[in-house]
Amino acid sequence: MLLRFLKYRILKMKRQGKQYQPAPAPYTHCKNCGNELHGHFCSVCSQYAMVANQPFRESVVSYLENNYSFDHKLGHTLKLLIFRPGFLSREYVNGRIARYVHPFKLYFFSSILLFGVAMPLHGPADKKEIAEGQRPVLDTLKTPVVVLQNGITVGSSKDTVAAEHKASPRKETALERRFIKNLTGVSKDELNQRILRYISFAVLFLMPLFGGLLMLMFRKRERYYLGHLLLSVHLHVVLFLSIIVSLLWDMLIGGEGNFNLFLFLAMLIYFVLSLSNFYHLGLLKSILKSFLLLLIYALICCFAVLAVALAAFLV
Repeated sequence: MLLRFLKYRILKMKRQGKQYQPAPAPYTHCKNCGNELHGHFCSVCSQYAMVANQPFRESVVSYLENNYSFDHKLGHTLKLLIFRPGFLSREYVNGRIARYVHPFKLYFFSSILLFGVAMPLHGPADKKEIAEGQRPVLDTLKTPVVVLQNGITVGSSKDTVAAEHKASPRKETALERRFIKNLTGVSKDELNQRILRYISFAVLFLMPLFGGLLMLMFRKRERYYLGHLLLSVHLHVVLFLSIIVSLLWDMLIGGEGNFNLFLFLAMLIYFVLSLSNFYHLGLLKSILKSFLLLLIYALICCFAVLAVALAAFLV
């Protein structure tokens, strides 16, 4: 019964996609300048023809369609993005733009889904874990902070307390005071939210940096930076979608890490095929350059993670 229902829905979606006709404008003359409309955008002042005074649900749908192109193009774009690696980036470089969702709109939407919806929903569900997350990262009532000559020692054992009496104390530096203040004055949930916010900003800078790495590696294949940047955007969108799927899998199904391993291997294959299809490379050369790129990018990401950790604990 379920398979029959799914088959019916797939056939219905295909028929609707083939019979799609763009809806006419809701009025014939522009509300802003009064000129006659020949589409949804005025040819004189470029204002979009939409009804401002309408129910809230229809207003949200109109906003999404106008700003993110969440109409019939979304499913078509996602299908090509997932099942034809590198194809959309090459299409955009060749000038075929209007038939697909814009890469940057797709990137911002996927990042909002990941950092604004999926990761916060993946938090603790148990009352005990929620109460634990509201406690400070460093509980000074249970974990005394001891400043020794050779650095900061954190602990609550008898050896630590004895070491406090034996070692000669020294004056704390401003950096150490800042570090201890952030640990004792911030809860675990607040620290996680802070780290999540810094990671989202770091990814926003890492994406064009990865486009620069692609340009250095494949300058002879694609001359201008925009093409490499578009491929980087699409790769990061697929990465975000795979992380969302992984988080939803852990929340709804759970189990062992076999699914995440399968997802990781699928992303590696997707990356190799994207380079091969976009730059018209052989499979062996794509594999070698893919691992070299991933090695360099992994080192850069390690520095980014270190910077995020320092910003979360010290800022």
